[in-house]
Amino acid sequence: MFGVRAAEFTGSFESFLSLVHPDDQAAMRVAQGRVLAGEGPLDFVHRIVLPSGEIRHIRERAELLSADGGRPQRLAGTSQDITEQHHAQEATRRLAAGLTSTLESITDAFYTVDRDWRFTYVNHEAVRVLRHPRVDLLGGSVWELFPEARGTEFQHQFERAVADNAVVQFEEYYPPLGGWFEVRAYPSAQGLAVHFRDITEQHRVREELRGSEEALRQRTQQLQLALGAARMGVWRWDLQTKVVTTLQGGGPVSGLPDGLRPIEMDAVGALVHPDDRAAAGAIVRQALKTGQPCRAEFRVVVPDRGVRWVSALGQCTCDAAGKPQVMIGVDSDITERKRAEQALVQQAALIDEARDAILVRDLEHRISFWSKGAERLYGWTSAEATGRRVDTLLCVDAARFKQGEAAVLRTGAWSGELLTTTKSGTVRTMDCRWTLLHDEQGGPKSILTIDTDITDRKVLEQQFLRAQRMESIGTLAGGIAHDLNNVLTPILLAVELLRTESEETERQELLDTLATSARHGAEMVRQVLTFARGVPGERLEVQIGRLLTEIERITRDTFPKNVRTSTRVDSSLWNVAGDPTQLHQVLLNLCVNARDAMPDGGSLTLSAENVTLGSDTSDMHVDARPGPYVLIRVEDTGAGMSREVVEQVFDPFFTTKAPGKGTGLGLSTSLAIVKSHGGFILVASEPDKGTRFRVYLPARLSTGPATEPVEQAALPRGNNELVLVVDDEASVRQLTRQTLEAFGYRVLLASNGAEAIGIYAQHREEIAVVVTDMMMPIMDGPATIRNLLHINARARIIAASGLGDNVKLGGEVGVGIRHFLSKPYTAESLLTALRQTLEEQE
Repeated sequence: MFGVRAAEFTGSFESFLSLVHPDDQAAMRVAQGRVLAGEGPLDFVHRIVLPSGEIRHIRERAELLSADGGRPQRLAGTSQDITEQHHAQEATRRLAAGLTSTLESITDAFYTVDRDWRFTYVNHEAVRVLRHPRVDLLGGSVWELFPEARGTEFQHQFERAVADNAVVQFEEYYPPLGGWFEVRAYPSAQGLAVHFRDITEQHRVREELRGSEEALRQRTQQLQLALGAARMGVWRWDLQTKVVTTLQGGGPVSGLPDGLRPIEMDAVGALVHPDDRAAAGAIVRQALKTGQPCRAEFRVVVPDRGVRWVSALGQCTCDAAGKPQVMIGVDSDITERKRAEQALVQQAALIDEARDAILVRDLEHRISFWSKGAERLYGWTSAEATGRRVDTLLCVDAARFKQGEAAVLRTGAWSGELLTTTKSGTVRTMDCRWTLLHDEQGGPKSILTIDTDITDRKVLEQQFLRAQRMESIGTLAGGIAHDLNNVLTPILLAVELLRTESEETERQELLDTLATSARHGAEMVRQVLTFARGVPGERLEVQIGRLLTEIERITRDTFPKNVRTSTRVDSSLWNVAGDPTQLHQVLLNLCVNARDAMPDGGSLTLSAENVTLGSDTSDMHVDARPGPYVLIRVEDTGAGMSREVVEQVFDPFFTTKAPGKGTGLGLSTSLAIVKSHGGFILVASEPDKGTRFRVYLPARLSTGPATEPVEQAALPRGNNELVLVVDDEASVRQLTRQTLEAFGYRVLLASNGAEAIGIYAQHREEIAVVVTDMMMPIMDGPATIRNLLHINARARIIAASGLGDNVKLGGEVGVGIRHFLSKPYTAESLLTALRQTLEEQE
């Protein structure tokens, strides 16, 4: 490592120390002494000088080793060459110092202020121009440090930049600083960024250029000194000879030869960037035509410096006839300013790309800033919105707006939902975030608002909450329906038994009334079950066009004559897979509601067409899925509904009708039926503008004829077969037993599944059929059926229940279930199911 033989430094510490750089030897001795004194191990960086003269950086680590008796014996350690690491660290330090130096050495004064007009950054040139120490400037207010600037062009232009969100450039004579200044300010999200250049000398030069050429020649020397200090270029263009002459300082700016050297105008034009030549040439030609001063900003291609931006000002001098003879001008390098402007433009573009509406309003609610996102969201352009009051332009809920205003003034921020209106009059729901902005004195100045449109999300949330609510109520309604079916079943069975015991006309009429009421109750229970669980009926291929034609016939025959019904159906309408009776009920419910909404008459329109939903259906409805649908429209010109009523229209037992005029289950049941068919319903309505229901049903891409259900035939009596009836309701067991015995059967009874298993095991060979309920305590129907099939795989079983879910569950238990009875069942349905089961071949 050290470039010397080991023998030269293994003898003593002094021989090793001879390799150490002379400037580090004293420190090395001190470090050795501390180790020998027991103050800890040595960890020391020093330099060594190799025999070749090369200097290397070495990290020494050593510790004191002791003999067995505890006396010091020797030092032991390691040496690591860290020369390359040291060089890398030095290079990094120099690079950081160079970047800082570059920022501080730019020729323009540059500073930034926040929205409270307080300095947030000041470079070296700004400190020099503003004549205040940096520590006094940073954090201080512009107007407190320079009170003389209030009311001047400085304040006016700065405030215009913030209000208009536009770059401003101006020149102003400022007495406190004793000269003319060129100022360019551009707004940013944090405040203002300002280029601030002392142009006193340039201004004086321009004034002097208005004089004669003789005066200009007399002061050339003074002008050259001023140009050198101001870092500007001055040029003279002889329009007769087409020759351009630059004064000292012109070369570094524009790339022209430095000093009083002539150059052809064509060569000057060649230095201008090709993309800027046409525009710059047009400005010069206009100045030659009018004799007025011209100003242009363009790019030049400077040898060894690349593309630079130049700001040029020119003025013509004319002969006695007014013909331009010479153009004299100055130019300056504005590359850094252009780069800063470009950065601001990019930041503004990011704001404009935001989908949210971003706006700023004062405490009087007048809009001072309106983003592109606000234009897209609300429809008003920035010119249309700026200066208008936001509470009258957008606000719908004035009370909610005032609550937000009070909160933001009290705490500095507020967030919440707010109803707003667009230019087209559409009401939207916005998620608003308001932030209070302050002036330089710390007082409230304006409010920054960011609005996010959540209208579609709120609609989907309402649909989801409604679905949850329907499911909860459906569970409760299903349980009630099961109990009611158990109550109605013995009534219907008892009616049939009583008919056989008496033929008196009066008694038969009472039994008819009782049977009709029980069936009506059963129909209401089925309607509740349909709403609660969407109990499926038999799925057939249904032609919607035929259903609409039938509904139109019914409405014309039964509705008031002042309700006019019309139907429009696509000639190539697809079929749907569904229960015709249930779909008929859906359409009839919608038409009856439409009739009730038009007590003074109106128009009822029924239509159907084919539609195909694409992959993006998430903002349409929570149940929407891509694919083909048949769209059914039911539209009326009635009273319509408010937004609050529309949100509750599918809730069970909700109705706007008078007591006794409706149960509130019609639309709830319709929704359940449509959901059970894999579809969904949309509704739109406004007061006095009618109501429009759209029913979407998944389509089958065929147009074949609909299948009609086959009616069941009458059944004969029993032949003394033994039937086991299993039900936890005593009344159902007893009435079922009496009915079966009256029609030629023998009956055994069981109150639960466990009891049924014991009875069946004793009478296995005699029992012909088992009729069992699906919902029982101790052992329910499915468990009972599985145990029966385990005893006798050929057992014949009829399942009964008041819930459709158990129908499906029973069908999954096994092949032993031959038929299913829906409670409340009649004697006819019970006897028919028994005879069909007994006559089936094994």
